[in-house]
Amino acid sequence: MKIQFLLQILLLSLSFLILFQQKIFAQKHFHHANVNINNRNYDVKYIIHPAKKIDKKHHEKQGKRIVKKEYVTFHLQTSTEKDSVLKTTFHAKPKIGYTFTDDHRFADRGFLNELLLLLHVHDSATFYVPVASLYDAIKKYPPKFLKNAQDVKYTIKVLEARNIEQVDAEKAQILFDKQKRDNEVLAKYVAKNPSPLWKKTYTGVWYQIINEGEGDFPVKSDVVSVMYKAYSINNQDQEYASSDQDGRNLEFPVGEKFVMPFLDEIMLLLKKGARAKFYVPAHLAHDEKWVGDIVPPNTCVMWQIDFVDIIAHKLVIENKGEILAEEKKKKEKEAKKNEEKKKKDIQERNKQNEKDAKKKLGIN
Repeated sequence: MKIQFLLQILLLSLSFLILFQQKIFAQKHFHHANVNINNRNYDVKYIIHPAKKIDKKHHEKQGKRIVKKEYVTFHLQTSTEKDSVLKTTFHAKPKIGYTFTDDHRFADRGFLNELLLLLHVHDSATFYVPVASLYDAIKKYPPKFLKNAQDVKYTIKVLEARNIEQVDAEKAQILFDKQKRDNEVLAKYVAKNPSPLWKKTYTGVWYQIINEGEGDFPVKSDVVSVMYKAYSINNQDQEYASSDQDGRNLEFPVGEKFVMPFLDEIMLLLKKGARAKFYVPAHLAHDEKWVGDIVPPNTCVMWQIDFVDIIAHKLVIENKGEILAEEKKKKEKEAKKNEEKKKKDIQERNKQNEKDAKKKLGIN
């Protein structure tokens, strides 16, 4: 028993010694970066585990350095000092970030951006960002389980970095392939269901106007009210969405991007009172998303629209921030005016009291 107890103590001591050595080793190998977020500097310590590729001549070659204005694909895990994982992408789809140059629209993204710029493609790294610095930058209070004296660990694995031209070219190719696929699906449908009513928009939406209507055409920024029924093109017996299901008409300002893009486009083709059916390419509708259990990804859809009314003509969609700023100015102006009036009333009252006092004393 004594020997077993002594062995356990020895093993425990060795464990502590290894941990202590690892900590000392890590501290010796820490780098420090001065991260500037919103014109304030924050100190971040980090360890980089550089990955080197072997070229054809069996020479070690480091990955490309990440620079500004690039799309970077990477895995990211955030955790506490004690390795409690807060978020991770290591078991899922990698994160894609764009390293931008000037303003950091979100300060926490600003931190991440600055950290990525310290790395090369294929590098792994662990960054220790002080909780106090991180939450000072984003102007929020940290959650209770994070203390100001602690660090948030960012573990990053860089997979690739591409410039904007490459990404734009890839996006254009993907869109072209989607358009081609959807055009073929809809062309086959139209061929199987011939009608003299068929028309096509420049974006590839096929439509039939069943009832022309007798009212006005809407213009951009008009607020319209419509009743609708939506079906998968492969199953027009079961609607997947409708104004009946919503319990109200769909109301939106035309051309102001409050709805799916095809709705902004098709409403300009209809008069008030019209009824029409629109056969919409998948990439203009729900694209790669499931809609309930009825509409799979990449499915073309059919929307039947009844144009009920134009609620408001040429409604100006103003910036909410500007409206609030204007209201604030008005309130401040009114408060200042009231304050000046109050001061003036007090001065007049004091003068009147002084006159009354002098009158009582017989002083002219």
